[in-house]
Amino acid sequence: MPKSSRGLGVFEVILLAGIRHLGENATGANLLVALQAKAKRTIAVGQLYLSLATLESRGLIGHRILPAVPIRGGRSKKLYLLTEAGANQLDDTLAMLVDNP
Repeated sequence: MPKSSRGLGVFEVILLAGIRHLGENATGANLLVALQAKAKRTIAVGQLYLSLATLESRGLIGHRILPAVPIRGGRSKKLYLLTEAGANQLDDTLAMLVDNP
């Protein structure tokens, strides 16, 4: 079974949906803020980045490095992007949830 064909967990679905929703603003920090606001609970930074790494290793997301901001201590950031496989799996999972209450 290919890695990407394994089912998605609840947090993975929320994370993929968050990446889709944030689009060109889907950095780790922005995802953390958006998901905590939606979930109305604290999400551990480690949980977020571990899940992002897992989704990337499964080919469901990718990333590109954004240039560093020209301020003191400014660092480059990763922008997370859905792959075609990730978008398809998210759509399939959401359709299954809607079709099978």
